Amino acid sequence: MERFDLVVIGDGAAGDCAVRPAGECLNYGCVPSKTLYQSAEVYHQMRRAGEFGVRASGVELDFPGVIARAQYVIETIRGDNPWGGVRADGITAFRSTATFLGPKQLQADGETVEADQIIISTGTKAGIPPVPGLAEAALLTNESIFKLGLLPGRLAVIGAGPIGAEMAQIFQRFGSQVMLLEMLPQVVPTEDEEISNALERILLGEGVHVYTAVRINEVRRNEDGSRTLQVTYGGHDLPITVDEVLVAAGRRPPISTSTPPAWRRHVAGSRWMSTSARRSRTSGRRGM
Repeated sequence: MERFDLVVIGDGAAGDCAVRPAGECLNYGCVPSKTLYQSAEVYHQMRRAGEFGVRASGVELDFPGVIARAQYVIETIRGDNPWGGVRADGITAFRSTATFLGPKQLQADGETVEADQIIISTGTKAGIPPVPGLAEAALLTNESIFKLGLLPGRLAVIGAGPIGAEMAQIFQRFGSQVMLLEMLPQVVPTEDEEISNALERILLGEGVHVYTAVRINEVRRNEDGSRTLQVTYGGHDLPITVDEVLVAAGRRPPISTSTPPAWRRHVAGSRWMSTSARRSRTSGRRGM
């Protein structure tokens, strides 16, 4: 059994002191999303060049090139040998899931590991709303949207929080017809009403179809590969047919289903990020 002073479960930004080159932000979050946003902004401004007295003809979007650039940026930051630098600093790295055997013991890569302090820094995964047919509709999440091979002609984005609103604007600027659906009365519902209203006006002005206070009743995958969302909006039932569905309706911890039910939703922590296990702590937002 190997013994350490500290074990960090997860190698994202919060666990940066132990495993620096990877994680959700780099692979599936801030880095690829902002890379796509910059490409969308350049394309958007070039198409508006005439408004500024600039003549630009033959402007075309190379969507595979956009995705390739995002992956190039990720790989440049990560480096050719991301684990080499970590191990050179004397840090032991396990590429494995971790299972608690006790308050101070873990099993990783077939080995038992014991530590005086354990930090749970496993990040989050996309939460899938319990809508009939949604999970079976071959949907997109933040882990797959940045690897798309083709630009969808029609894209439904479920959830108008920061991720959903950002992706809606990016893909609308790329040329997709985007439908943004939010069950609450306003987009980015955690923001002040004035901010939400201003952002909704921007999205509408750029051509995004925004549906707030909408209920998604069912999602069906059609024979031609498209998806149809049966929704209730403004008191009326209507179908929305799209080529792809992106789910951005909140996050959940990547907890195994073999974990006790109380741990599947969140890890309980105090204001100091401590857990019920005396020497185990969490990172990120309390009560995630």
